[in-house]
Amino acid sequence: MNKTQIRILGALLILISVSFMVFDFVGGFLGGMFLGAATAGGIVLTIYGKFKLNN
Repeated sequence: MNKTQIRILGALLILISVSFMVFDFVGGFLGGMFLGAATAGGIVLTIYGKFKLNN
């Protein structure tokens, strides 16, 4: 392997790792949003159900 091939390989590895980090961040962000929405929905439904059942 000559120097250019090594540099290209290094650049590719950096690009791959950066894109993985971005995907991981976006995935975690979206997952957290979905999880938060589901949790909030569950709490609201639980409270709503309690009030409905009490009346």
